[in-house]
Amino acid sequence: MLLIKILISIVKKNLHLVQTAEELIEVFKLRSEIYTELGYTKEFPEIIEGISFDKFDKNAAILFCSSNEQITGTTRLIFDSSNNFPTENKTSFKNIRNTYQNIAEISRLIVKSETQGLNLEFKNLMQGLYTLITYNDLDITIFAILKEHYKL
Repeated sequence: MLLIKILISIVKKNLHLVQTAEELIEVFKLRSEIYTELGYTKEFPEIIEGISFDKFDKNAAILFCSSNEQITGTTRLIFDSSNNFPTENKTSFKNIRNTYQNIAEISRLIVKSETQGLNLEFKNLMQGLYTLITYNDLDITIFAILKEHYKL
């Protein structure tokens, strides 16, 4: 894990891999804040108010961006496990699993202060994901996004 942390820090100064419980809690708080603002409390219910997490976090590498010691964006790369993936409640990945050996899903991609177009947090998180995908020799990565959130 140290090598991954070093690789991530080489990619971008303000991009980090969650390493401590404190960082993880701050990421969970940011998720809660953003999902509440977007009205996603039904889709992402909270077991503990103000903290958004689920069973997939334990099989994920969680990245975050920071600025002025505040977390400004986050995403996670979920590695395949017996829990499957969050998106599998909407579609089957059976064919993908039959074709590819090492798969992962990108999820919980959020940025605190979204601006028009792609901002630096989004770009930094994508570079961090690329590093994780490459380092872990993943064959394919799955990512689902709502059409209204997809902006280029």
